[in-house]
Amino acid sequence: MSDSIIPSCSSGPYCVNLPYPASNKVQRQNTYYASILAEDYAGPGSEMTHLTMLGKLICTLGSSPKFQTYGDNKSISWSAENLNYECSIKDILTSSIKGEQAAIKQSFLVITGI
Repeated sequence: MSDSIIPSCSSGPYCVNLPYPASNKVQRQNTYYASILAEDYAGPGSEMTHLTMLGKLICTLGSSPKFQTYGDNKSISWSAENLNYECSIKDILTSSIKGEQAAIKQSFLVITGI
């Protein structure tokens, strides 16, 4: 695909300048989908920038948005223990890269799971 076809946006060269899909297209409640989205809402690879949108979608799918995710058949609440308080640049960048890799993996799981 040539660069002239890709719309540009102010966020940089690697972005999509399209609106988010409306959550009112949900046809029925689905707690399985809600549990997959819960990882985006509060999991270790989450982006905490669209909480309201994710929260409304999780409600529409029949669950409650909470700062928790699910693993080993139990809910895991988010806490400050989830944060990494590294001090060296190398450790900060390594932690950041691992977080981005986790976010990519979680996005893939959502895409393939829904």
